[in-house]
Amino acid sequence: MTANIRIATTLVVALLSAAAPAVAKGAPEAPQQPDATEPQAQEVAEEPKGDPAPPDEPTAADVSKAPRPHHDPSGIEGGQQGVPDYLWAPRIALYPVRGLLELTMAPLRGLIFVEQKYAIKDRLVRFFFTEDENFGVYPTAFAETGFGFNIGLRMVWKQMFGSQAALKARGGYGGQFQRLIGVDWEMPISKRVSIEAFFLAEDRPRDRFFGIGNSERVDIDTLPIPGSLDAIDSDVAIGTRFSEELIRSGFRLAVALPRSMGLAVDSSYVHRRYGEAENTSLATGGLQDSVEEAYDTTTIPGFTAGVDYIYSELEFTLDTRRKTSRFAVDPMPGTGWYVEAYAGFAESVNNDITSFYRYGFDAQRYIRIAQNPRTLVLRAHLEGVTGTLDEVPFTELPRLGGPVLLRGYRQDRFRDRVRGLMTAEYQWDLSNMIAGFVYTDVGQVFRSYESFEFDETRIAFGTGIQLHTASSYIGRFLVGSSTDGSLLVNLSFDPAFDIQNRTLVK
Repeated sequence: MTANIRIATTLVVALLSAAAPAVAKGAPEAPQQPDATEPQAQEVAEEPKGDPAPPDEPTAADVSKAPRPHHDPSGIEGGQQGVPDYLWAPRIALYPVRGLLELTMAPLRGLIFVEQKYAIKDRLVRFFFTEDENFGVYPTAFAETGFGFNIGLRMVWKQMFGSQAALKARGGYGGQFQRLIGVDWEMPISKRVSIEAFFLAEDRPRDRFFGIGNSERVDIDTLPIPGSLDAIDSDVAIGTRFSEELIRSGFRLAVALPRSMGLAVDSSYVHRRYGEAENTSLATGGLQDSVEEAYDTTTIPGFTAGVDYIYSELEFTLDTRRKTSRFAVDPMPGTGWYVEAYAGFAESVNNDITSFYRYGFDAQRYIRIAQNPRTLVLRAHLEGVTGTLDEVPFTELPRLGGPVLLRGYRQDRFRDRVRGLMTAEYQWDLSNMIAGFVYTDVGQVFRSYESFEFDETRIAFGTGIQLHTASSYIGRFLVGSSTDGSLLVNLSFDPAFDIQNRTLVK
């Protein structure tokens, strides 16, 4: 019995010795209990000759057992340690849409690969700009459903004659504009204060008019008498066109305040004249009825005589938007707030109808829902004018529809004294120069707050892609629709979440 135990013990010790021939340096061995039945032989350890053997290299199994250090990809100290579980729900719900969009974007990714391989963007910059990129002239083009294509030129002079003053100019032809000329000059007065002067002239031959209000659209053939529809009190809307001559000139004083806040005041002279729509091409989507064919133009505020007025405005902004990862790009902020509040006053300079106040706010919240560039953007917007409709030119009424507000409806589909809008948009990266997005917009225009009704709210939705560099926005291609069955296809160079300033040249 004792012999069997000794044999088993010897085998176990031999196996352990073969599996771990070396004991960690400095770690004492556990003393072995001597066998009571046999004398123990003294083993003399040989002294190592030369340099000691290097320690064994760690294996994959050893590394996998080591604790992983915390790494916050945002690079922001004290940033999020994780993502709340409930924020994964939008990603799961939108996964089929995202997969389809990524599949359709495969050819575009190929183009981006070609651009990166052959540095096409850098070649274009070298072609259209000076060597120091201080001065450049480059072509532009964009398109929108119902207006066709617009082509033009833009000029940028970042430091005029070596000073801090900057000059921007643009011209365009076609699309929504027959002719467009804009000039903008900006000069910093100090580190926090700048002054800006601007001039804009537009000849718009085919702007849209659907009446005033939130009415349902009908065909012009349903009118018993052409040109008899009341633009203000009608309970139906008809899609028509009108022409406008617009001249705007003024200045802006901006002050950068601490804690990401800003304050600005601007004032401008505005000249507007209206008329019948000019001949439109097939690109206008069949909306070729001029406004006088459906509406009594004497019921459209300001249409007959035109308006000339001075508009002045005070604006406050808070902008804490920033990217949350070193892999993200500046045009896709992943966290923060953007809040804008404004109030302005318009008064006629030639005794026309114009006399009203404008007020509004826009609040945007950017929420990171994953460590990679995955962002949920929430937006709430409100704008209104005071006074009666007889005191507000119809082109100054708050509007919804187009590529910025209530995307999925035609440009200026709705207008009235007050507009409200809420937006939710999910954004994700497709490559370092392309981002995909899906969105839904919910909005309504109404005559007064008492007349607001939830069941008359309009809902739009859609998807698209955004092109950008690491530091600047390039453009957006959008396909949108609505619960009314409308369709909007748009290629725009204006950021969707930047407010369209009421006075400045864009």
